[in-house]
Amino acid sequence: MECTDIKQIHFIMKKLLFLLPILLIFQNLHAQSIQGKWGINQLITDSETKEYRLFQTEADRFHYGNNIVFKEDGTFESYYTAPCGNDCFTNTSGTYKIINTTHLTLFLQTITKNGMCEGNSKPNKSLGVYSIHHMNGGIQLIKSSSLILNEEKEK
Repeated sequence: MECTDIKQIHFIMKKLLFLLPILLIFQNLHAQSIQGKWGINQLITDSETKEYRLFQTEADRFHYGNNIVFKEDGTFESYYTAPCGNDCFTNTSGTYKIINTTHLTLFLQTITKNGMCEGNSKPNKSLGVYSIHHMNGGIQLIKSSSLILNEEKEK
């Protein structure tokens, strides 16, 4: 090999070593995006809930229990599923807004109940601001004070 070939190989390797960490960071950010389907510890039903834990589910398997889907259009649906039909199946829907990389707001529009329960409602209310904490395999949403939203509006 000539000296110029070695310099070119060295140059390419430097570029790859520089780009590889950047690509890995972007891949991790995409994997931890709020959008998509998640399992959730409890359905989004009221403003009193202080914490939601979202966890990844196997894409090729149906997940029984509480689920949530954050859609690209800024809407969400949380719902309960069970292996049999003898249960109370609650669905909620509303909107979310990403304030910044660490906060979002939730607005609950409807609650519908099917199966062995009744009580549909249209709360149409803000549930407040939640801070977004990335965890291994999931996301934790923790209720924040409204001061955060006011600070963001002032910027």
